[in-house]
Amino acid sequence: MLSSNDGWWNYWNDWNFDNSLKNGLNNLYGTKYILWKYENSLREKAGKELLRYTDIKDYQVEHIAPQTERQGDNTGYPKYDENFTWEDRNSFGNLMLLSSKTNERIQNNPLIKKIEEYRNEGEKSLLQQKEVIDIATQKQEYFWGKDEITKRTEEIIAFIKETFKLN
Repeated sequence: MLSSNDGWWNYWNDWNFDNSLKNGLNNLYGTKYILWKYENSLREKAGKELLRYTDIKDYQVEHIAPQTERQGDNTGYPKYDENFTWEDRNSFGNLMLLSSKTNERIQNNPLIKKIEEYRNEGEKSLLQQKEVIDIATQKQEYFWGKDEITKRTEEIIAFIKETFKLN
């Protein structure tokens, strides 16, 4: 029965699992847990003290590129169309942990303002924020689009598979 190609017992094959990971934000608590584990992996590599899960109790999951399109020039985000979809904006690469206070304050701001706030987090600053800043500022103008999100999504998915010994 387990070798069958149909039925619920075969649903979580590699393709379905990979596809589920690419879609990112399906469960807020699961996403927060994975981003906490990811933060600790960044901290471990940097030789920094690890965070307990209770250390992030007042953190929220931040969408770097907002869920709704920001109008105006020089937003730092691409046009929200069939090339920059809801799936892109909800994938792991577009998500990070951010203190609730800062997340509520920045909401749908242009990228340059968000980066200023990420830098001003002080003691609440996480390595995820530095990682996003480094990726977004590689070009002359600050930008956070599909390529940046895809690159970071691939890194986080590789981390998930390694951490949870998948594939």
